[in-house]
Amino acid sequence: MPRQKLQKILFMIAVCILNPITEELIFRGVLVHQLGIYINNYYLAIVLGLFVSVGNHIYQGRLHIITHIIFYIFTVTLLYSDVGLVGSIGFHLAGDIYPFMWLKYQVNNYKKRRREERRAKYVSN
Repeated sequence: MPRQKLQKILFMIAVCILNPITEELIFRGVLVHQLGIYINNYYLAIVLGLFVSVGNHIYQGRLHIITHIIFYIFTVTLLYSDVGLVGSIGFHLAGDIYPFMWLKYQVNNYKKRRREERRAKYVSN
């Protein structure tokens, strides 16, 4: 994670906004939906898309692969629902933003606990 403010902002834009849009357009919009139309077999396109998506995230480890499979199922379900690709993109945006928000929450709680511990130690001396 970059340390300077502008670099952090650009990093967050790239990871939390551009990446989800790009992934959904390519992996769900083109690979699953358009391939399904082209080969006239949506089920095969969905299974192929799952393997490509898992292969794209395999570096994250076994636990995250399970998470990505579940995530993939949700995004494909949204793709073929009334909300379509826009819903998949929105879900992916939320899925990428949430970990950063949770991390910030944890860091702030940690800082608060440390301050309170220092105050308590200072008061007791």
